[in-house]
Amino acid sequence: MEKKRTSQVGPAKSRYLHFALLFIIFQITAFTLQAQVKVSGLVQDEKNTPVNGATVTVKGTNLSVLSEANGMYSISVPDKKSVLVFTSVGFLAREESKSSLNHDYKLRTVFMNVCT
Repeated sequence: MEKKRTSQVGPAKSRYLHFALLFIIFQITAFTLQAQVKVSGLVQDEKNTPVNGATVTVKGTNLSVLSEANGMYSISVPDKKSVLVFTSVGFLAREESKSSLNHDYKLRTVFMNVCT
């Protein structure tokens, strides 16, 4: 009679496989998180008044946030090359790119009133 061979993983190999799987998951997560860049800033009108509820969108994506009552916003963008689009009712839309960012990734945007 022939004996059937069954493939069983021993305890040492099982621990090694679990470690390898956890390592791969960690690397993927770290790479994904590393690719994000946090940008924060202030949205104001031409009189330096904070704009509440302005929409800040990463161009070409559905990532967006609203500015707070004090005009401040914070958004995570895919990379430093991302373009932010600022929109608000009563103001002209404005796009800002990497060249507008300082080393702390802070951005001050001034809206121009449509009626001006």
